Amino acid sequence: MFIDDANLFDPAAIQSRVDNTCVFLVGLGMVAIVCGTTAVACWTAAGERQMTCINTAYMKADPAWFDSHNPGEIPGAFAANMASIQEAITRKAAELIFNGSYMISSLVVAVIGNASMAGVTLVSLPLIIAGTVLEMRAASNAHRAEEKNYSMAGAVAFEAIGSIRTGASQCSESLDMARYNDHVAAAEAATSKSALQVGFGWAVRLCALQLAYIAIFLYAIAQVSADIGDGCAQDCATGGSVMTTVICVVQAAVALSSLVQCLLALRRAYAAAASVFAVIDRVPAVDAYSLQGTRIAELQGALSIEFVKFSYPSRAEEMVFDGLSLSIAAGESLALVGPSGDGKSSLVKLILRLYDASAGRICLDGVDIKALNVAWLRNIIGHVGQEPVLLSGSIRDNIAHGLPGAQEADIIAAAKAADAHAFISRFPGGYDTDVGEEGAQLSGGQKQRLAIARAIIKKPTVLLLDEATSALDNESERAVQAVLDRIRGAKALTTVTIARRLSTTDTCSRIAVIDGGRVTELGTREELLAFGGVYCALRAAQASGAAVHHTHCSAATTLSTVNVAASGPGIVQGTASALAVPVHL
Repeated sequence: MFIDDANLFDPAAIQSRVDNTCVFLVGLGMVAIVCGTTAVACWTAAGERQMTCINTAYMKADPAWFDSHNPGEIPGAFAANMASIQEAITRKAAELIFNGSYMISSLVVAVIGNASMAGVTLVSLPLIIAGTVLEMRAASNAHRAEEKNYSMAGAVAFEAIGSIRTGASQCSESLDMARYNDHVAAAEAATSKSALQVGFGWAVRLCALQLAYIAIFLYAIAQVSADIGDGCAQDCATGGSVMTTVICVVQAAVALSSLVQCLLALRRAYAAAASVFAVIDRVPAVDAYSLQGTRIAELQGALSIEFVKFSYPSRAEEMVFDGLSLSIAAGESLALVGPSGDGKSSLVKLILRLYDASAGRICLDGVDIKALNVAWLRNIIGHVGQEPVLLSGSIRDNIAHGLPGAQEADIIAAAKAADAHAFISRFPGGYDTDVGEEGAQLSGGQKQRLAIARAIIKKPTVLLLDEATSALDNESERAVQAVLDRIRGAKALTTVTIARRLSTTDTCSRIAVIDGGRVTELGTREELLAFGGVYCALRAAQASGAAVHHTHCSAATTLSTVNVAASGPGIVQGTASALAVPVHL
């Protein structure tokens, strides 16, 4: 339009046109500021909310899923996938709408200015589409390869850093570095391969745009020359209409280039979302976040395991329990012993409902735990593992982790009950002392006592001790064992103790021997020693330092003197005093 007015040599018309256009552009700029700010803010806020939902849903994955994945690979892959998704649903989503509408509106104006001239640009459209598709496909394939290899590299780094002292003592740093570099090199190779394809697609698209420019200029010259030669008087091609069409086509091309970048980001996000939502959409066998399930009003704490069969999802063919049955009275202290690998820790996981049995049932006060609310069930159970896991942060934070919202008095009371208050008070920072990565700043006994404090702060009804003292030295073991004995004596807790060192079972009211996925012996310490079975063999082996291979202290064992409940093989009911002799099934 400016060119057409300039051709008229009318300064007044030109000035008027410039003034009106400037006012229009200023107004348009103000509207763009408001709309652009609002659009980006809204898309960012909406995207952040979606990311929060996705993160929360992803973190709800059950232990069965983690069993089949390398824990070292998960953080790296998760961070990379979340970054790709976040970029796509926040900034890139807004840019996609902007560039898409900008390209379409530019083409519409170009068509209005000169439809036939704008149509010439469609000649290059197939090449533009082909180049764009090639770029998107190459970027998507590269993202998958990069995610896989960088995740594996992250797993190597995670393992190396986590065992830095072991690596240094074994002089294996070069081996870890070589493994890390191999995965990084594989990721770089995939990136380089995709870079060639992306570059070729970009070159094809750029070439197509240049061809479009050439075609439109040649057509414009021919059309203007023809109209002048024919003496056109109406709807003629002018310099203004030609430049309007050319400028709009150029703007559409620029918008298309930005649009392709948005599409590439969306393609990467699509590949990342496929991995993320494969986890989110998986229905867990045990939903710890479900609000469904009952709660026992008058809780006593009696446990019964009835004909339980179980195998881990990642090793479905390997049966851990094959008809395990056991009854634990409310307030009773029961020890589980047996050869290594026979499922003692697995029983603790079943009671906590980290997994569900494939057959049979586990009951709490006569109610199948599958019918109970999972969060409530885990809240009334305290658990202390063999290797205490402390979180990065202060001692206060770690103890309070067992009872969200715990008051200072509750934290100190739990620490005193766990015999931890004294050594905590000796630290300059007291309860604000940082425990370090996984409790690296504390000794084994100190970490174990903090784990006990974390378990008992919620005043559980059932206490599960999974070899809670096996990793400690003798002095620390005696101190921690004294704490556990005092806790059991102070409150009528139903306690299940898994013991590798059989001396820690001496204060338990009954001892159950798990062998071959079943309870084979059940009774008091004295009864089991007199019986001369697996427990006796384990005790003798620990005294001599020898290994146990499912042997017995005495060769002759009969079943005729054993009182077995009529409910079926492998189940023993009642207390130890009700048994004539321990059970060996």
